Order: sequence, then C-alpha cells, then structure tokens
Amino acid sequence: MTLDQTLIRHFCLKNRYKENERIDSWMRFFIESLIVLNQRLEAKYEMYSKLKTALNERQQSVLEHIK
Repeated sequence: MTLDQTLIRHFCLKNRYKENERIDSWMRFFIESLIVLNQRLEAKYEMYSKLKTALNERQQSVLEHIK
C-alpha cells in the first residue's frame, strides 16, 4: 500500500458514519486497486497461455496438475 493509499484510507475511516463522511476517495482507491489487479491477472494469463502452447504433452499435463 502506497503512502497516498494509506492517507486516503485513514481519512475515510476517521470520518466513518459521520455527517462529513466522503467515500469518493475510498471508492477511487478501491477501483484503481481492482484495475491494477485485473491488469496483473491478464498479464499472468497471457504468459501462461503462451507457455501452454510451447510445451509438449507431458509438460502440459504437469502444468495442469500444478494449477
């Protein structure tokens, strides 16, 4: 978690359930985190899908067993 993310989280939590609660910063952090996670997963999927075609049958079965 970066310093900015920590500060946003702290700001949102200190005003939790109060009239001045603002969740826009927290929502932005949450959505940005989901975007980063999705990008990482897509990159990992792309790497494994390319790897799967380069492996022989026995290697593919070992890879499937590991997953």
